[in-house]
Amino acid sequence: MEATLDVRPARRLRGYLNYSIGRAKDHGTGIQLTNSPDHLFKLGLAAEVSSRVSAAAELRYESGRRTVQATRTDPFLIANLNLDIHPFGRTGAPGALGSFDGFDLGLRVTNLFDTRYAYPGGTEHVQAGIEQDGRAVMVRMGYEF
Repeated sequence: MEATLDVRPARRLRGYLNYSIGRAKDHGTGIQLTNSPDHLFKLGLAAEVSSRVSAAAELRYESGRRTVQATRTDPFLIANLNLDIHPFGRTGAPGALGSFDGFDLGLRVTNLFDTRYAYPGGTEHVQAGIEQDGRAVMVRMGYEF
């Protein structure tokens, strides 16, 4: 079962809340399937700070998951941030030769608090859980023409 609430309290502001609950079981044995979380929860907020800057933040919680070795991974909560900057504006129309209207910059930080978490490994792995990436910072530059 999944439920989502999407809100737009202001023209430049958007938020969402999403919750999923699942109970995936093997019909033959009744045992919970591996790599199947019971609960997923997402909370996000995006804002157009100005005509040239937009920002977004997201929190994501996932419950532990059963592994192929009949153990469980730990539940976790991670946060992600995005920042987009259009330093020369966003006209949406093609600019004159040499115009920088289509230039943009982006910054994305995933796993902001450097949370340690793992997803279950498969039968081909020695370890029960595969540790996922810690904090990552990505910078993007683009030009749309």
